[in-house]
Amino acid sequence: MHPDQPAPSLPENDERPWYKTLTRYHWFVLTVAAFGWLFDTMDQQLFTLARVPAMTALVISPNDEPSVARTKINKFAGIATSIFLIGWATGGLFFGVLSDRIGRVKTMMMTILLYSVFTGLSALSQSFWDFALYRFLAGLGVGGEFAVGVSLVAEVMPDKARPFALGLLQALSAVGNIAAAFVSIFLADLQESWKYMFLVGTIPALLCFVIFRHLKEPERWLAMKKAAQESGGKQKLGSFRELFGDARWRQRAIVGLLLSSSGIIGLWAIGFFSIDLNRSVFRKNFEKEARASREADKDLDFVHLILKQAEDKEAKEALKKTFAGDLLNLKPKSQDVQIVFKAAQALSEVNKSITLNSVLLELQGPDFKLSDSQIKHIHGLLNRPSQSPLDIPAHQRIRLTAGSTSGPASPPSC
Repeated sequence: MHPDQPAPSLPENDERPWYKTLTRYHWFVLTVAAFGWLFDTMDQQLFTLARVPAMTALVISPNDEPSVARTKINKFAGIATSIFLIGWATGGLFFGVLSDRIGRVKTMMMTILLYSVFTGLSALSQSFWDFALYRFLAGLGVGGEFAVGVSLVAEVMPDKARPFALGLLQALSAVGNIAAAFVSIFLADLQESWKYMFLVGTIPALLCFVIFRHLKEPERWLAMKKAAQESGGKQKLGSFRELFGDARWRQRAIVGLLLSSSGIIGLWAIGFFSIDLNRSVFRKNFEKEARASREADKDLDFVHLILKQAEDKEAKEALKKTFAGDLLNLKPKSQDVQIVFKAAQALSEVNKSITLNSVLLELQGPDFKLSDSQIKHIHGLLNRPSQSPLDIPAHQRIRLTAGSTSGPASPPSC
């Protein structure tokens, strides 16, 4: 059977296993719906992986103290997630109703295009609020696609195969989460990798060409549409009043809503924040190990090189692209490596000359207000011989260090 042809109905006494009752068109519909939901979950997971790096780039200023930066990142990451979830819930309601009225296939195309386009546009965000807008609009598509995809599969599949097909559809969604993890690993070494992760989220738009060319509206939906038209306005597709006005459907709808809500709340309250939780748990241990391997000395030498070669192109790029919170202070509660780099960034932003003396003067100014003893300590650190074992030219060290400061696993999110 050609995929374009709707599936014939099956006899009620068919004793074959459920998967043998499916025709080529059944498998085609299940495959398209699975890919739609797979890409849907990939978009969700890309957001959770890129959320903290994106907030680091969009809401943090060079003068922010590490504790202030972490607070701002956590605050705005939470707000962005809430806005995304509001979009998800709104999209599920709106596009669920719309698919009842104009059809499953048309609505599925809309939702996939919506979350694909606005996931890609998230990479172009210039501030938190345009990022939040893109995430809300992407959330509309994410929530809408699942509602439509489940309805499409439920209406196309034979009665015997329906629960198995829907279970398989949900199980395959895990592939989207795995795909997002591999995307994150593959792009981790790129500067501003969060932007490339969101650009990958545009790929599902290609699925719309397959849907447009081959997918047909379910016979069950066509029959409901015809019955509604013939009822003279007594039946309305997509009516919440009719759904909750019938005691039988009202009870089932409420029970289903409560069951699904518990799963979604658990998923987002725990599962999709596990990345941030892992960072907060392991960060102190990783920093301790890094100091033991003299990574803090390397970061201090990197800052020292920036001061010596501030006019070089690589140094200017490093000042622009490196987040001070990614550098490691010599001691857990000391103010040395990060605060010197912030002072250099502050001077660079106003096009002032960057030297050891100008940085020390900046640290004594109103933005930093370091005491004389702290200035003396930093002056001594910056005048000591190199402590790191790297034996490569200075300009290469700047380039290498600047190129490794923007991966998704390193921002200060704890």
